[in-house]
Amino acid sequence: QDDATTDERKKVIIVGGGPVGLTAALTLSKPPHNYNVVVLEQTAKDNAVSQYDVTKAYLYLVNPRGRTAFANKFPTVLEKLQERGILNNMKNWVLVPGDPSEPLPKRDDATKPQTSEMKSFSDGQKKAEVSDASYWIPRHLMVQLLEEVIQEQETERKRCGKDSLGSIELISGQAFKSMKPKDGLLEVTVQDSRSADVRYEKTFTASLVVGADGMNSGVRNFLANDNQIPATQVPMATSPQMASWLTMEPKKFILKKFISPATGLRLRILQLPPRFSIPDSDGSLVETRGKFSYGIRSICKGPLTRCSFGLLPVKDDNVVRAANVILRPNHELLKLEDGQSNKEWLTKAFPRMQFDELVDDKEWERFAKSEGTVFPCCQYSPGLQMASPDGEAGVVLIGDSSHSFPPDIGQGINAGLADVVALDRALIGEDIVTGKKTNNSC
Repeated sequence: QDDATTDERKKVIIVGGGPVGLTAALTLSKPPHNYNVVVLEQTAKDNAVSQYDVTKAYLYLVNPRGRTAFANKFPTVLEKLQERGILNNMKNWVLVPGDPSEPLPKRDDATKPQTSEMKSFSDGQKKAEVSDASYWIPRHLMVQLLEEVIQEQETERKRCGKDSLGSIELISGQAFKSMKPKDGLLEVTVQDSRSADVRYEKTFTASLVVGADGMNSGVRNFLANDNQIPATQVPMATSPQMASWLTMEPKKFILKKFISPATGLRLRILQLPPRFSIPDSDGSLVETRGKFSYGIRSICKGPLTRCSFGLLPVKDDNVVRAANVILRPNHELLKLEDGQSNKEWLTKAFPRMQFDELVDDKEWERFAKSEGTVFPCCQYSPGLQMASPDGEAGVVLIGDSSHSFPPDIGQGINAGLADVVALDRALIGEDIVTGKKTNNSC
């Protein structure tokens, strides 16, 4: 599509504006694809994915596998990741005993600059080295980072009139509803996520639809459950080839689910102030630091009372620290319904923590009312794509829409970014694992 005008370029619709969807948008807008891309995100702009949300205050650990999606094409992403993320360093792990009479472990508090093997990248480099470094970054900051790079690319494209780049348009507040073949392409219908009124429906047409809309993917669910129109009901204007799309085998998009030890566990988050202090056994206060990970133990030992707070590292010392607590579904704490009872229970369980000074009543009430996150089953879709008989249009699933599992040290984000690499390779006829040229292309 190098010589195509903006209006002549093939179009892609990406459903889902998370890190995987945004990375796919960048990849597909670049050579050799040069698609015009529309990203449809269900979350409304006033509650954007790029904003901090305490209910989703988890961090990504972007490792070399995930960074492969950026290494050769998007050096700016790697530079921003290194700048805003924090280098994973197991030496910066602090285990805090529950018994306040036990001393806190000694640690190196010296302020040292982060170092890694990651080098400075320039757009002129043909190949960028991927080091062994992994970086922690909050979810909303990763989305912000990718949106910034998209905006920078769009500004450059418009300023310089770069015909080698496709456009990228981000549209928020649009929930996927359905899709159907139309004139050899796919027409996607979306609904304003804040209203059920059909007057707020919109349609978009493209040759490729990418489902990057998470573990409860509307795109995948539509293929599995709703795409079963009998051939006799296909409009007369639709060709027999299009009818074969509508009667495709939906069962291959029905999820396969597996129970893991983490399935059903509940994750809740208590917000603690930046650089809060933890009392040592001698009564002195030790200030926490953003670069450290903390495991804060309770004194409870029973199967329905045992719990710990886990805090992952952050680059900025002055941001709120999200203390994660993972509980069994029948844990005693989950039976308490108000902030005061939660405060009293946790104060007894964590006698070392000075909760009166750290957490106000409003936060205790929010914590008590929070549903938190329930860890899902491991799941995957046997079907990953469908295509028109002529191969000119199709649907593909990437990220959590095709496979997901309970949080496992960042493997979800890295698997999703690896999917983008595989899609990139498949579209240009390369082996999706090795990247070597094959005889086939999508």
